[in-house]
Amino acid sequence: MSAERESAFFHGWAAIVLRFRWLVLLLMLAVTGFFVYQIRTKLRFDSSVDYFAAGSEAHEVLEEFHEDFGNDTYHVVLIQGDVFSTEFLDRLRELHEALEDFQLDGAGAGAAPAAADWHGDEPPPSP
Repeated sequence: MSAERESAFFHGWAAIVLRFRWLVLLLMLAVTGFFVYQIRTKLRFDSSVDYFAAGSEAHEVLEEFHEDFGNDTYHVVLIQGDVFSTEFLDRLRELHEALEDFQLDGAGAGAAPAAADWHGDEPPPSP
């Protein structure tokens, strides 16, 4: 590349950066540190759908769902065993009845979390 085609701006910028390299390095470290601090202390994610669908038909359906069920949090209960035996079905009925009475508060924490840890032959813990 010939000297005539070089950009005067970039040539001058390179000269300044090379001349004050330690100052430029410290400045870049300070700026990077500032932004890392901002990210660690101020950045928050809100993954709720309330802000995305405001005013739409989907938002209205979500509000109706909240009115019917309280919130949109769901829970899955996994039970192992011989699903065709009457003993298992009796134990399953007892667990079902215990879970029917299981009420969630507004924060989503259960009133009786021990019911989710039921594995044995004894009936599930009552809430």
